[in-house]
Amino acid sequence: AEVPLKNTRNGAAGALRNLNPAETRRRHLDVFFYDIGYKEGEPFASYREMIDFIHEMDFPTDHYFKEASSWEEIEAIIEENIQSRAELDFDIDGIVIALDDMRTRELLGYTVKFPRWGIAYKFEAEEAITRLLEVEWNVGRSGRVAPTAVLEPVELAGATVSRATLNNMDDIRRKGVAIGSDVYIRRRNDVIPEIMGPVENDNEIVEITPPTHCPSCGTPLTLIGAHYFCENTLSCKPQLIKSIVHFTSRDAMNIEGISEKTAEQLFEELDLKKVSDLYRLTYDELVALPKVKDKKATNMLTAIEGSKTPKLENFIYAMGIQNVGEKTSRDLASEYKILDRIRKLSYEELINIPDVGDIVANNILDFFAAPDVNDEIDALLELGVTPQEPEEVKVQKNPFMDKTVVVTGSLEGYSRKSIEEKLLELGAIPQKSVSKKTDFVLYGEKAGSKLTKARELEVETIDEEEFEEMIQ
Repeated sequence: AEVPLKNTRNGAAGALRNLNPAETRRRHLDVFFYDIGYKEGEPFASYREMIDFIHEMDFPTDHYFKEASSWEEIEAIIEENIQSRAELDFDIDGIVIALDDMRTRELLGYTVKFPRWGIAYKFEAEEAITRLLEVEWNVGRSGRVAPTAVLEPVELAGATVSRATLNNMDDIRRKGVAIGSDVYIRRRNDVIPEIMGPVENDNEIVEITPPTHCPSCGTPLTLIGAHYFCENTLSCKPQLIKSIVHFTSRDAMNIEGISEKTAEQLFEELDLKKVSDLYRLTYDELVALPKVKDKKATNMLTAIEGSKTPKLENFIYAMGIQNVGEKTSRDLASEYKILDRIRKLSYEELINIPDVGDIVANNILDFFAAPDVNDEIDALLELGVTPQEPEEVKVQKNPFMDKTVVVTGSLEGYSRKSIEEKLLELGAIPQKSVSKKTDFVLYGEKAGSKLTKARELEVETIDEEEFEEMIQ
């Protein structure tokens, strides 16, 4: 028999992504239209007027709209929705409370992420009761050892839930849960499983205690703040495997062909314990591995060799410094240009870098102060890895110099990464979200809410063809 869909979210998303049009048609997706991104001529005076216009144009709209003029009326509508939610023909997880007058909306504007003229009221998440069977402690790339609750499987909001996050021991103590206890669980925003607390019962329970040693390598754990860490960065398997995967990722050293499974194989079979060991691999070692043939071995070695001249920003990001992402890596490289200089930066120099505060500055200082880190960087340099200093590019005057630019949708001639690099070459400031301070929104196919917001804020919008003409 055909397995029924778990929930409407998965059903709709799967239908749209399915490559078989017959399957998409079979699921009979329906849609409600609720907004117009752009309209020439006289603007709408109210949201009600906009919805009426959409309906008159024969686009389907939901019939449910309520107007309120006081908090008491809003509270009554919320309560009415809570009671009638189960009777609807579609799932909802809340209601939107928004101003009707469009002129007032325009005056209030937006924050970086949200409109000031509307708010989403989320219903209490659906809850269920199940039993906490055990707690697993897993090691992440940073060495943090985090608890995960293993649950007796239970159906919740259209999904089978068998695991849930437990952030740390403080979270466990605050919630008062134990192994063997029945617990309330819910899915926040109908997505993330979360344990709320215990159900009072007479079950035999066992208190949850944190491990004293790393569950992977056996190294004594260190408590830093609320979290336990394994400080064995030299031979702890999960840390090393995840570090290798991060090091070889596209935005780091861009070494193709090394998945987590391959990294684990290299760790187990060839005793690859450090990222520098990648540059010591030989053809004979690789082809001796199970399921590694001539072509894969050759391609892997070619990719490793080709990674020896990374951009400095990519090399910094590949190091996996805690809380240092691509942007901070790029800022470090752009400001100080030489790896040796970056390794010796002071706290005062670091906090002068945009978006680097006390925590990130200390993370960087601690990283470069560690003897094993310096030994590993020196080993990489000796093996021929040569991070390339940023080129001093004299940016010719162009319409995008010193302008903030947001990209939305799919561009024909650029990937997401390459358009960001192109904008940086032009001296522009790429941003993720649209605000009144945005200078341009560059849009492509399937542009979404960012384009709508840009037009509402009267931010200049350009398509790919216009962009190319402007940079000629």
